[in-house]
Amino acid sequence: MSAHITNLRQQLETAVAANDSAEFGRIYTSFLSQYDTFNAAYAGDTISSETQFDFRDAIFGETHFALNHTTNEEATIILANAKAASEVFGSLPVDDRLDFLNILKQKIDAHADEITLTITADMGKPFDLAKQEMGKGGEWFNFVATHAKNQLENQMTEDGNTLTMHPMGVVQVIGAYNYPYALAISGITAGLVTGNGVVVSAPLKAPNWVHPFMQAANEAVAEFTAKAIAEQKPWADEFKDVAHGLVQNGSGINSVLTNGADVVHFVGSDVVGKKIQDARGRNRTIVEMGGTNVVVVMNSVINSLTNDSKQSVNTPESIAKTIYEGLGPITGQRCTAPRLLCLQEGNAESIVAHLGKFCDDAHPQIGNPFTAGTKIGPLVDAGAYQSMRQAITFAEHCGAVIHGRMDVETERSPQSGNGKAFWVGPVAIDWRDVDMSGENGEHINSLWQHEIFGPLVHILPPVTNLDGAIAVTKRLDHHGLSGAIFTANQHDVDRYTLKAPIVSLTVNGAPKDRSPHGPHGHVGRRAIGGRNALNPYVTESVTAGRVASPAPAA
Repeated sequence: MSAHITNLRQQLETAVAANDSAEFGRIYTSFLSQYDTFNAAYAGDTISSETQFDFRDAIFGETHFALNHTTNEEATIILANAKAASEVFGSLPVDDRLDFLNILKQKIDAHADEITLTITADMGKPFDLAKQEMGKGGEWFNFVATHAKNQLENQMTEDGNTLTMHPMGVVQVIGAYNYPYALAISGITAGLVTGNGVVVSAPLKAPNWVHPFMQAANEAVAEFTAKAIAEQKPWADEFKDVAHGLVQNGSGINSVLTNGADVVHFVGSDVVGKKIQDARGRNRTIVEMGGTNVVVVMNSVINSLTNDSKQSVNTPESIAKTIYEGLGPITGQRCTAPRLLCLQEGNAESIVAHLGKFCDDAHPQIGNPFTAGTKIGPLVDAGAYQSMRQAITFAEHCGAVIHGRMDVETERSPQSGNGKAFWVGPVAIDWRDVDMSGENGEHINSLWQHEIFGPLVHILPPVTNLDGAIAVTKRLDHHGLSGAIFTANQHDVDRYTLKAPIVSLTVNGAPKDRSPHGPHGHVGRRAIGGRNALNPYVTESVTAGRVASPAPAA
């Protein structure tokens, strides 16, 4: 980490420790002002029109400045520039596109600490966890470097004709606030390697990572263009004229941009995702919208060997710890976080006891996100906070057992008492002994089917066998995004996979995003990652006879 970023991190850490929101905002705004894209979007201290939105940090819950939404006129220009860039960049050999991505990765690596800093400042994710997002980006760059040529170069069909891939044109990537960089980079890398112009739209609740990213992208475009001219590539002059459209950003929300893109790659909430799908109709749209993520634990897993190289033994405590770590340290703000725990009768009591203790003991992990060692930061979304509060209140009314404490002491986080920020501890609600009859039962079942994007897991009444777990999963998880099963029986895995379709199923581990190497998405919809990860960003044509892919210019 550079001395500049180290010093800046310390200044922000001090401002948070002193509960000084004004100083935090001053330091952060000054830092962002070095980026052209921030200055272009900056609209002053407060909103003055409907064309603007406010930036509210999650740590203090305070508004520090306003940003302009992209206008319709600007969106039209962005789309035209991206299309023009795609027409040239998409005609280049795959090797040349990969060369650009390699340069882009180097530039992003050089700005990685700046991106990390903005993620922590925007959404309060502990700095050490935010830094891990950069590793996910590295996975995607490596993935496209390894698989692009096989997926994109001309292929012979069984009848002797040639299948050619063409870029769609313009890809808009709309990321999510919980993993702002990691959930956008998949669409960015896939969109670029397939030859599209890419437009990055950062989430309103974590909009500022895009500024150091765009700095890196602009540097990469400039270096790639200069290199092509120096090497006298035949396409160099033509690309130079349209290069500014290859990677752009849109500020805030603009329907002209989203409706006009050839592909929209969206990660976020059900409500927004469904609105985008409805607005775009049959136009190509990739959506990932979270889920209720059931974790099933079968008795056979107890005392079986783990999957890791240590060959240790699965115990009730180790299983509970795995479930907790998929939920607590990221404040439940992960689309694959465990939401529902379905245990087989027999070992349920011990697992619940250990999980409850992990939740009870979690508060020392909560604290200043800029301080090394902090594992839990604030909750970002007000709706998630309210839903979590309502669920706990209702559970107490029903006589459910509550493990953990939602409220955070002001001594640990002074911002927790200001009424504006949402600082919470992880909670497990044990419903096993609750009367499920009548209206209460209907409400509880409805609650279980609703994703609360926070650190809350429901412990369901136990099941007697795998068929019971399958029935629970099919009844409560309508997304099919991710889940997990703990078992030592391969037959359980095979049967659960067949009967309860889940796109990303983890065996003997917490649910997780398996992309880029595995698919990540919803049953019946286009997924992110996997063996056909690049297909959503291209269109195909078939030409009679053999046609070679364009070779890199000498």
